Amino acid sequence: MAVRTSLTAALAGAGLSFCLGVAAATADTPKLAPDLMAESTVGAYLSGRHAMAANDREAAAVYLKEALKDDPQNEQLRRRLFWVLLGAGQPTEAVDYADAASSEGGDATVAALLLSIERVRAGDWAGAEQRLAKLSRSNINRFLVPLVLGWVQAGAGKTDEALATLKAVGEQQGNGILRDLHCGLVAELAKRPEQAGQFYAAALQAMPRMPLRMVEAIGGFYERTGKAAEAKPLYQDYAEDNPESAIGQILLERAAQGKTTPPIVASARDGLAEALFHFASALQQERSAEFALVLTRLALHLRPDLDAAQMLVAGILEQQQRNVDANKVYQSIAPGSWFSWSARLRVASNLEAMEKFDDAEALLRAMGKERTDRVDALAQLGGMLRTKERFAEAVAVYDDTLKRVDKIDKRHWSLLYARGIALERSKQWARAEADFLRALELQPDQPYVLNYLGYSWIDQGINLDRGMDMIRRAVEQRPNDGYIVDSLGWAHYRLGNYDKAAEHLERAVELRPVDPTINDHLGDAYWKVGRVLEARFQWKRAQGLKPDAELASQLEKKLKDGLTASAPGQRGG
Repeated sequence: MAVRTSLTAALAGAGLSFCLGVAAATADTPKLAPDLMAESTVGAYLSGRHAMAANDREAAAVYLKEALKDDPQNEQLRRRLFWVLLGAGQPTEAVDYADAASSEGGDATVAALLLSIERVRAGDWAGAEQRLAKLSRSNINRFLVPLVLGWVQAGAGKTDEALATLKAVGEQQGNGILRDLHCGLVAELAKRPEQAGQFYAAALQAMPRMPLRMVEAIGGFYERTGKAAEAKPLYQDYAEDNPESAIGQILLERAAQGKTTPPIVASARDGLAEALFHFASALQQERSAEFALVLTRLALHLRPDLDAAQMLVAGILEQQQRNVDANKVYQSIAPGSWFSWSARLRVASNLEAMEKFDDAEALLRAMGKERTDRVDALAQLGGMLRTKERFAEAVAVYDDTLKRVDKIDKRHWSLLYARGIALERSKQWARAEADFLRALELQPDQPYVLNYLGYSWIDQGINLDRGMDMIRRAVEQRPNDGYIVDSLGWAHYRLGNYDKAAEHLERAVELRPVDPTINDHLGDAYWKVGRVLEARFQWKRAQGLKPDAELASQLEKKLKDGLTASAPGQRGG
């Protein structure tokens, strides 16, 4: 959604600390066991904070509830528990603690949202409107409150008032698309197709390339109102922008067959859920993940089957390295959903991140057999096998993947590049070179292909001028990519230009200071220009950066005897 620019300042001044006060989670933060209760109120509180720091909201809720048993009136604990329960997807329980979150600032906004949503769920639109009308319109509330209040007024049958309220969403530059989309949805729900069409046309004019949810809303409207010809360009653009997604093609086929689909908003309650989801999507882009998560959980409280919101929740959890929790959400998406396939691919990616490689491989292979018309599952499997240095197996998977492509075009350069790497690493250079050259035919200036092929030629002592030119072109496009800069330095090294090699490799180490191979390369270059002490320092540094077994053996020899008794290090990138 196009609210990035105008939301930034509001977020900065909103005081939305969420009463958490927690540190960022890390990949190795252990998941806490909720059944291990602390022996004291203080212990339970500290355990809860630690769980919050790990983004383990379920465990944090258990610990904080335990702490509250001995101090039930502690407002700070109740506020923390309110946010933890919302983030954990337990809004019904969070209602009991909303009173503690009703102070000024972001807490009050979210507490009012939750209590208003409870009124909506009970069919009390007037009660929801009264509560929301009391909220301030400062900072982020300038955008959020009119968006939510407009849908509440629509639920109360006040269409004109709702449209007037929603107009305030677009008063700040950049929010017009959000305003026009939701005004269109409200008008369409109120059986005002002409007015809805005007709002949708305004949204289209402001943002011709739309995300899927907007394509669904506006394209579906055109189909239902006998304007399928206007829907087709939307679907075509989406299909071209997302070539690996089957959704664009499904939409095009539906339009060609003259079929229609129900509106994405069948009630004001659905519209309110959409509004919270769209706003959360914008917040997530602003890196306000915790608030985005809470708003999306509220959207799902209104509409549990909103699969786009489920995908957003899972994505946020994944970014916070809660891979197990993310997979639970991904796996809850209905098999018939358009998002089901993408969700399963994300499950496989998370399994790989959790080092459950066998499970990830089994899932991707099963998906590859299930849909022989798709290449994405096998392409992801090939990448995983490459990461595990199972290069021959990766080649076989990429071969199968490319057999499924009827016509290789520009978008397939990455498949050829990936297979080329697997072929080169499995000592099948002739085939690898052919793949790299074909990839460059499709994307002549692709920096990663230029880098890999150019270096490979220089490393073999062939096509030296052309190879060096390729690497230079790659560096011009990616001057801050440490691996590509390393290739330029190492190419100079292989050509005997040791002074230039040291110059570029120093830059590469600045860009990638903890890469063992790049540090090794710089050590070699230093040795060749007579900077022996600095060479040994770099090799020693590389030795402490977890090099693989082959490089570790080379480093040990270099530290003992210098380059006279050992081969130069491996190439980087």
